[in-house]
Amino acid sequence: MKPKTTLILLLLLIAVGGFYWFWGIKGQETRERQQELANRILPMEQENINRVALVQAGDTTVVYEQSDDEWTITHPVQTSADQTRIETNLNAFLEAEQKRIIATELTDLQPYGLDRPQAEVAITYNDTGKVTLLIGNQNPTGSSVYAKRDDGPSIYTTNTNIVSQGKKQLFDLRDRSIAKFDRNAITKIVISRENGETLEFNKMDGDWRLAEPQVKAQNSQVSSLLSGLATRQVQEYFEETPVNLDDYGLDNPRILVSLFTNDTTRTAAVQIGNAVDDSNSPDYYARDLSRPMIFSVGNNVVTNIRKSPFEFQDKGLFAINSGQVTDMKVSWNDTTYQVSKIDTAWKMMQPVEAQADADKAQRMARSLSNVQVDSLGSYTQTDPARYGFDAPWMEVRFHISGSEFDGFTVGDPANDTRRYITTDSSPYVYEIRPSKLNEFQLSLDDIVAESEQDTTTVATGE
Repeated sequence: MKPKTTLILLLLLIAVGGFYWFWGIKGQETRERQQELANRILPMEQENINRVALVQAGDTTVVYEQSDDEWTITHPVQTSADQTRIETNLNAFLEAEQKRIIATELTDLQPYGLDRPQAEVAITYNDTGKVTLLIGNQNPTGSSVYAKRDDGPSIYTTNTNIVSQGKKQLFDLRDRSIAKFDRNAITKIVISRENGETLEFNKMDGDWRLAEPQVKAQNSQVSSLLSGLATRQVQEYFEETPVNLDDYGLDNPRILVSLFTNDTTRTAAVQIGNAVDDSNSPDYYARDLSRPMIFSVGNNVVTNIRKSPFEFQDKGLFAINSGQVTDMKVSWNDTTYQVSKIDTAWKMMQPVEAQADADKAQRMARSLSNVQVDSLGSYTQTDPARYGFDAPWMEVRFHISGSEFDGFTVGDPANDTRRYITTDSSPYVYEIRPSKLNEFQLSLDDIVAESEQDTTTVATGE
């Protein structure tokens, strides 16, 4: 085939393909959309809407307007809108279908409740176009509602959900977030409380740490605190521009939560004031310092913020990889047991030299990384004897290659179910159930390999 003929055929193929795409596929989509709009009472696209006013009993209750692809409430106050709720509200009207055409000529509106509509929706579109949707009574079966445009005589039945959407109030559509911030960008949190206590959290290598006491925090607890402020919603609004903060306990707030994107840049701050009522689980007055209005937040939000340092703290004693443990020494029941990993095998070093039970040694090493304390004894230990650390019930030391020895000491009973425990690397005292230390409550038979137990018995004179 000649090159010129091939080129002509190729151009024809492209032209046919283009025609099929634009007329066949894209054209079909356009025709389907046009048909869909033709079946609606308000055949218009959401992106062309500039302003919506909800009118009830002749009074304009809420007005929202679109600017730069974002909705803002402009009446009865100027405030941020909940974008999802606004779009749900608007789409209810735009998607209202013409189920039945009841009348096509001007007629008495009273039988349909359209002389005094339940709600009216005044829409401005394409900057200058205006139309109002009148929402009347339900039909006799309750399956539809009567509706009419103000610019035409036709009366329709349509979806009943436009009634509830037409009756939305300011509170229903406004942005009810407690504070606005990017949770992933927050690297520092400071909680200041009325009793003078301050909790500071700092994010380091993806983990949260308390500044004082100097311990690792539970990431889930800190995430829950941030989530409460970012995703929980305002319970109620009280004043848009308050005159007297003292009425709400916000002149000297009970709690101030400050969120930072670095050490010095505060990106959000929320004050918590007095309880709204004297119930067992009250809401609390609050204020986002970037906005003037007073609102209330749920008890669960405040409960999260009020947690003690220990409640935020990671309860694990050691953040270690058990596979890196090379030496363990346990002093318990008047005997000291020591095992060491030599090459890849565990050896018993004290009280005798023997082959150690590898499974038992590995379980002990894993237990070191899993020891979780139950409650706080004190963050200010000054007298070891007070907790029985001068005459321990148990001592455990371990070594990881490339680091210093670390471990814990278990002292006197703290109560009927727990004993005091402290680590070598911090002065803090905790309480722990002895059952959590079962892997360290050893006997010689526990740790010596079965193949060497007869020899060990002879060597120790037993």
